[in-house]
Amino acid sequence: GVVESRDIPYIADGQKEHLMDVYRPQGKENETLPVIINIHGGGFVAPHMECDTLYSCYLADRLGGIVVDLDYTTSPVAPWPVAFDQCYDASAYTFVHCAEWGGNERCVSIGGYSAGGALAAGVALKAGQTGDFRFNAQVMSQPALCHRAEHLLRRLRRRQASGHFRVLAFEKTNPAGAARGE
Repeated sequence: GVVESRDIPYIADGQKEHLMDVYRPQGKENETLPVIINIHGGGFVAPHMECDTLYSCYLADRLGGIVVDLDYTTSPVAPWPVAFDQCYDASAYTFVHCAEWGGNERCVSIGGYSAGGALAAGVALKAGQTGDFRFNAQVMSQPALCHRAEHLLRRLRRRQASGHFRVLAFEKTNPAGAARGE
């Protein structure tokens, strides 16, 4: 099971957009736990959904750590960099307050999927540049990181040809040819 703390304001201004949820595994109240900041995906346009809450509960239970579930104002409502600034502020708040929740401020990771992964990468990059806080790890799934994917793929293939590493990527295929193994 998981203990939920919902609607924690990381900025005390009463705005719904400045709230986060914290999930802690039951039975570990007297332990210092790692902290995972989770940022939802959705192409910067889809809001936080119930499946994001379920995923955060699952992470807290299975990983035995505290999960901070962030929401942010989506692009149709507010322009860039509002979502990024909100995630950065919530991350800073997490570092300051995680010990109060039983978390280890030296073992805080950040992650997300899709847009959340891109926001997580940006927050970690800025934190590394400013020294405001330091993440223990980043866990991203399908982050939207490069708007020039074809250029990046060509560069990676050149490096692959030199023997540095192997690139695995999906290629555009002819569905009829794919069915014949072409």
